[in-house]
Amino acid sequence: MAGTSTEQLDLFADLDAAAEAVAEAERQRVFDTAPPIFGDTVRGFFARVRAAREWDEQYGHFDCLRRSHAWRDEIGGTGFGRGRIPATDQCQPVTLTADLRCEHYNSDCSCVGDLVYRGACLHCAWEGEIGEDHNAAVEDAHDHAWSGWRDLPIVDRRPEPGTSARQQATMASWVAAVNDVYPAGWLESGGPIRTVRGYFGTRHVPAYTGFGGYDLCGEVRPDPDREPVR
Repeated sequence: MAGTSTEQLDLFADLDAAAEAVAEAERQRVFDTAPPIFGDTVRGFFARVRAAREWDEQYGHFDCLRRSHAWRDEIGGTGFGRGRIPATDQCQPVTLTADLRCEHYNSDCSCVGDLVYRGACLHCAWEGEIGEDHNAAVEDAHDHAWSGWRDLPIVDRRPEPGTSARQQATMASWVAAVNDVYPAGWLESGGPIRTVRGYFGTRHVPAYTGFGGYDLCGEVRPDPDREPVR
């Protein structure tokens, strides 16, 4: 800048540094005063997810899961791999999770808190009871959306999808076998299936039927290739 003295440049630098210090202090104030919203009065899956997103936008994404204690889409904000989960025209199960863990890493503390879960619905504002078990929350949501699912017979897990004629024929055969023993239209309407698992991998899996329904662990049998968990 023509005619600008060294003293003037130093002054400008000092003003910039002072402005940045004020801005940083404000960012820290917002960070420190961000309120947890675990007990927010909003209800329903979409209202909960929206409240969490608004909290992040206002108070920052850094450590937002623990700082906000907000109820969030358990699948990590991506739905079932399809972007944001859309509302459905009938009750469909989904789960929410909240992080209540403390910040005392690598040290003993007396804080009480963990990851907690609850069932929810993609059609109405129903919410299930709060608990510490993912599968229990999923089952609670299915009791709400798919009455009678506990009485479904065990079926084979969905075959690996593909575009080859053989893979498509295998899939069609599997769908026909499920439809033979499940209520009419159950599978195609997004209903769950119940399958056998080994001692490992007993988590209920969303959107794993090919029609949007859950693959629920209906029975556990020994895995001949691994020792059971004790």
